[in-house]
Amino acid sequence: MQYTEVVNQQPPDSPSRYFASSSRLGQRSSSRLISIRLPEDLLQRLADVGNAEALGMSDTIRLVLERGLNATKTTKSSASRQRKV
Repeated sequence: MQYTEVVNQQPPDSPSRYFASSSRLGQRSSSRLISIRLPEDLLQRLADVGNAEALGMSDTIRLVLERGLNATKTTKSSASRQRKV
């Protein structure tokens, strides 16, 4: 039993330690794996978003990226419409 406890603990330097929820186990996906380096303050901001929505790290990063990209697309199309008027 002691071995199971050690395996389930996150390493002290793991970014996942900030997230209350983890969706890594038992999930198969066709997503691509990428690696990104983030400063501690940005990682903490992501964790705040993820924890508020009960998401793990990967799901939070996907959500924040999609929101940001959608907001950029909306802002650009609004600016384009304003220029045409």
